[in-house]
Amino acid sequence: MTGSRSPLFLLHLVICAFLVLAPLFLLAQETEEIDWKYEIDLLGKELAEKHPDLFFKTDAAIFYSGFDQIAREAPDLSLFQVSVRLQQVIARMGDAHTGINYHFNIDSGLILPFKCYWFEDGIYILETPVEYELILGQKTGGHQCHSYWGGDRFIGHTDCK
Repeated sequence: MTGSRSPLFLLHLVICAFLVLAPLFLLAQETEEIDWKYEIDLLGKELAEKHPDLFFKTDAAIFYSGFDQIAREAPDLSLFQVSVRLQQVIARMGDAHTGINYHFNIDSGLILPFKCYWFEDGIYILETPVEYELILGQKTGGHQCHSYWGGDRFIGHTDCK
């Protein structure tokens, strides 16, 4: 066949083009400027319009002033910092079912390897990897200080009082 290319050749050409161009698209996305004022105003407007009763516990002025302050400071903050600050304002509204998903920004190497729950009488460790099972079910805080080690690595302690 003269003048035509095989489907396999075209597939290889598309794959090579993707491998060369994909990093350029990713770099462009990383350096893209975020219009924080617009994005945060839109989030506030959408939450207020679509939430059945966003201001049942806290005044709307507190919500909007919190969002305005974050929009002003956002250019100097990381995406993680902006996300957490937005979550703090939303948490003040008192609705446990509304929130910001900022967990994709957390460096798992910098967090303690367990999950806690706040019961009436204190905070307890409910989940942990098997290698840290010594702390499972422990109440954080109290009148003693307990240090916990995972093999040869310190992994945390309960609050000392």
